[in-house]
Amino acid sequence: MLMIRKLKFLFLLLLFFSLTGCINNEEDPNNEENKELQEKLKEKDMIFLWLEDCYKGITINGDMDFPKKHPDSDLEISFYSFEEEYLDNNGKFNAPIIDYDTEILFTINIDGKDYELFVPVTFKGYGDAFDLIVKKINEDVPNIIETSINLPTSYPEYNCKIEWTSDDEKIITNQGAINKDPFNEQYAILWYKITYKNEVKENYKFVTIPKMTDLEKINLTKKWLDEEVSKIGVIDKDIELPRRYEEYKAYLVWHSWNPTAVSDKGKYNAPFSDEEVILEARISVGIKWINYRYNFKVKGENNTDIWKKIESFLERINIKEIKNQKFYLFGCEPGYERVPTENIGYLPFYDEKEMEIKVDLLPDNSPLKPNKKRTVTKYIVIHNTGMAAPTATAKGLNDYIHTTDRIASWHFSIDDKETYQELDLDEVGWHAGDGSYTYKDTWAGGIGGGNLNGIGIESCVYQGVDFNKVLRRLAKLTAMLLIKYDLDMQCIKQHYDFSSKDCPQVIRHSERWNELLDMVRLEYFAQTELKGVSFEWISLNPDIMDNEGTIINHPGDETKVKYKVIVTYNGVSKEYEYESLLLEYKK
Repeated sequence: MLMIRKLKFLFLLLLFFSLTGCINNEEDPNNEENKELQEKLKEKDMIFLWLEDCYKGITINGDMDFPKKHPDSDLEISFYSFEEEYLDNNGKFNAPIIDYDTEILFTINIDGKDYELFVPVTFKGYGDAFDLIVKKINEDVPNIIETSINLPTSYPEYNCKIEWTSDDEKIITNQGAINKDPFNEQYAILWYKITYKNEVKENYKFVTIPKMTDLEKINLTKKWLDEEVSKIGVIDKDIELPRRYEEYKAYLVWHSWNPTAVSDKGKYNAPFSDEEVILEARISVGIKWINYRYNFKVKGENNTDIWKKIESFLERINIKEIKNQKFYLFGCEPGYERVPTENIGYLPFYDEKEMEIKVDLLPDNSPLKPNKKRTVTKYIVIHNTGMAAPTATAKGLNDYIHTTDRIASWHFSIDDKETYQELDLDEVGWHAGDGSYTYKDTWAGGIGGGNLNGIGIESCVYQGVDFNKVLRRLAKLTAMLLIKYDLDMQCIKQHYDFSSKDCPQVIRHSERWNELLDMVRLEYFAQTELKGVSFEWISLNPDIMDNEGTIINHPGDETKVKYKVIVTYNGVSKEYEYESLLLEYKK
């Protein structure tokens, strides 16, 4: 066999010499390098003829051992398969379903240059068109079906028809819709009939329908909950909030964004007027949980008589039990990271006098602000300063923003005595850290737009501050801004809502956010519904509580405190007397 190959190669070589001799005659006989290259090229051509003679048009049905060299040549041959699924570059063969026409690439490298030869071949298949359709079905219809699918009824490229029959349509229908069991895996057989070129063949697939995931159970619980919530309508009485959905062993925990009107347990307390309230449901299954928010309209008192409005207002100020608590002021300065303080109690006596605001705006083109006007106002964003040193008053904060090079800006600085304004109300500030004009991306759970759409208020938490008064003054300022921009209570946001930063940290950690919102509601109602009404508050226990409602000397034990208020409107004055229980002092 080797001798025959050698003779055949010599014959091809002589044939090419005779055909290309005229070219050699024109070459420089003294150019030995050119002669050597021409000899290699002729040798390459002879090898390519030999490869074509050996492999062109062959049918491959097994592993291949392609030659690395011709027996009478030193030139190396490499090959490349374009279909490694069927023939890899080590010559290992894996038969396709049906015959497959392709090419094999042979390459010879001469002096760094590749010369390529494409040789057509056929990979021998093991089956027919039906086998190909079955393979396609197995690719399109998984063995484990997680969600409903559309079972294929045809493949246009094969002009075939496919008909399906499920052995249990309660598990999976003939069209591929599945019905999961919440707690058990299920099994079914899908029979299918293929019609191709008037020939029919039948086959089947075993499929598994896994049990519901916890997330799927949560989503189905949400659908059930949507229907239950839709039955509630306008809230004008106590409501029963669902706590469990037995079908999927789902638990529900509720959180009210306005517990004064509707508590976490569904207890109703009429607000001043009709109000939108968000009740948030956390649905838990296993270790998975998702929060969903529902908007409800809550029926308010809607009093039209001014004195009924006043009396309702006074009743809400008369907190029946005055609490006290110890908490921390958080700061960034060394030695003031956690400053202990306490709230020994107060009643939110309303002061109808307007708040004095000291305007001291950052200069135009200050690098601490975007120098961009806000096109819309959607939010009032509440912050704590995070500065607890005694110098971090509202004035100190105002001085700081006018001297620092730290890039941050906000609209108001407020403490228990003063309020400063550092930005025009319609200016964009850098304060919410939400991805709009700041360094960090928007928090995945945040709402975005706090900088572009929000007014930022920094409330002071320095050592020695009367934080109760900070909250009361913050409520007054916030209500003023809500009224100015025609916003509702849902528009009051924490810095946290935009960036996940733990701010306003003191309010959050002392759990006084709802307390602040209740004071904002009082202020909003008084500023909109009680214009022209004046209040004179008189403590009947001046050794314990002053005329601003502040507990100035807690006796320690549980004590009743009394006060009266003289209300004047349109020249008419009325006097009311109230009593509250001052809870025992927590040491």
